[in-house]
Amino acid sequence: MMRLAWRDRLELQLGVQRADYRREVSSGASGQSDAIDEQPWMGAASASFALQNGLRAYAAYARGFEDSGTAPGFAENAGEVLPASRTQQWDGRTGRSVQTGDSVCAVWCATTAWSCLSSLTRSMA
Repeated sequence: MMRLAWRDRLELQLGVQRADYRREVSSGASGQSDAIDEQPWMGAASASFALQNGLRAYAAYARGFEDSGTAPGFAENAGEVLPASRTQQWDGRTGRSVQTGDSVCAVWCATTAWSCLSSLTRSMA
């Protein structure tokens, strides 16, 4: 992760990573196996900007991947390993430092409600 900062006002972070992903599934009855190899690129970027009176604005974007499993038994390609799904998340918030450095944040996420709740929990920890 590369970090750039300008005074105490602006902070940018950028990161890129390439994964070496392999998934293999074997059928015990037939002895057949199916595998998939991928090398997806993932990245993340965030920016934090100091507003007035100790208030900061923050925005971030992350791109990744997650396992997609295998095709269901009723599909034409039943049991075939599926390519990993590409994922992305946007996150934005504003917050103000409180006495001990804890943050009080208003959180907005352009993802599922679970991700928002998870993000809020992490930011308040």
